[in-house]
Amino acid sequence: MIRQNKMKLNKISLKSNRKGVLGDATMFSVFFFIILIIGGGIVGGVLIFYGGEYEFKGVEAEVLSYSVKTCLVEKGVDELKNDFYGVCKINEEVFLRGNKARICKDISEDGCLEARSTDSGVEFSTDGDFVICRLEGAEENEDYGKCDIEEIRLGDEKYLIVSISEREIKKEQA
Repeated sequence: MIRQNKMKLNKISLKSNRKGVLGDATMFSVFFFIILIIGGGIVGGVLIFYGGEYEFKGVEAEVLSYSVKTCLVEKGVDELKNDFYGVCKINEEVFLRGNKARICKDISEDGCLEARSTDSGVEFSTDGDFVICRLEGAEENEDYGKCDIEEIRLGDEKYLIVSISEREIKKEQA
């Protein structure tokens, strides 16, 4: 009988001991998961803080084209010729920082890109070379400016709006 009691005690202690080990293993996995999340957050924060430059050239060119197109539709070409910056409410500094815009009337896309700002058919143009939009490798190369070309019809006339952003946006060091 004493022997049977000892065997029962051993079985009880083995069962209760198993539960304790299971709890330790579960807590270790939770602890490891929390450490992974904290470590990932620290690594992510450091990468974001010390990361590279921002690449917004394509978006900036699209926004500039949209602004010029909206102004062209609302105000008309004649008002744009007289005072483009005032009529469209676009700050002139935008174009001094590496952006370009051109509005061509009834010219093909290639003709608009190759034309000089004084050629007939060019309604408005900032200084700069617009041939970059035709280069084959310019789309994939991050060092080139990004172009946005939009076509709009006002009555019988076809207008081509070309905008380029070559501006590099860098993080400012505090």
